[in-house]
Amino acid sequence: MKYKELQEKFGRIVSHLNEKSKRLWCANEAMSLGRGGITLVSAATGVSGTTITEGVKEIKGEKEVRQDITAGNEIGTNNGKIGLSVHRINMK
Repeated sequence: MKYKELQEKFGRIVSHLNEKSKRLWCANEAMSLGRGGITLVSAATGVSGTTITEGVKEIKGEKEVRQDITAGNEIGTNNGKIGLSVHRINMK
């Protein structure tokens, strides 16, 4: 598969992918290409080679699949405060 084909293929589906599925899709394509696949997929999609390598490890079972953070749950929200509250209940 050539660079242009990867761009077209990725372009058709990218708007339907979240970060996890994008990483795994790119990794799967890179694995199917063999040697040089990560570099080619990275160049064609703009997804970093490091991210694709992480996806390859996840597919191969060498790394636990990362749970991506979704909107509203970003690290660092709430001004760095821990979002826990304690309620005391008077039981008499």
